[in-house]
Amino acid sequence: VVIYSTFGEREQSIVTVTFRDITARKHNEARLRYLADHDPLTETLSRSGFLKRLYDIQESEGGMSGVFVVQLERFGTITASLGHGAGDTLLRQFADRLRSKGFSAIAHLGQGQFAVAALTASAIEHQFDVIARTTRLAFDLEGHMAAVGLSAGYADADIAENADKWLSRAEAALVSNDRRNLSQLAIYDGSQSARVSRNRTLEARLARALEDDQ
Repeated sequence: VVIYSTFGEREQSIVTVTFRDITARKHNEARLRYLADHDPLTETLSRSGFLKRLYDIQESEGGMSGVFVVQLERFGTITASLGHGAGDTLLRQFADRLRSKGFSAIAHLGQGQFAVAALTASAIEHQFDVIARTTRLAFDLEGHMAAVGLSAGYADADIAENADKWLSRAEAALVSNDRRNLSQLAIYDGSQSARVSRNRTLEARLARALEDDQ
């Protein structure tokens, strides 16, 4: 803003400059963008962030072979017996172990479930064995040593389809997995989605029947 004032024959110009520090606002905006695509507990990707990352890998890094969805067994039991703090510690330690194995995209999907983008350089069974080995050493959960197993589902990446279908198919394969045997991998073959859909339909019918009886 320029203000002109005249004193006798002399004219003076007064300039007022206002500065506003927007550092905090920029920091908050960056934090919100980060939280939109990441899980703050494990510092892995969120589900939406994972899907974006799959597209990026497919386009810029020469493709990928597929997607694992991994379920940590005994997670609910550990949380119930040792508390949510111990459960959170387990999730963070497992995520750190996955990162140490060189996987480029990892997401925490909720509870004890993670998604992992499979690499193109090695066989699926070998990559699953690498993931399974991350749980063979006990986890130190606030002074309690806990042994944890896992199961997984896997689906191939089909470039003709959306990445969310790859993830959904891997989830369907996991649901179809026989959890009685830990460290077991179920590979999507097309039948699991129909089986999961059938089971969900039966569950919905049972729930309605129970409501009607009430």
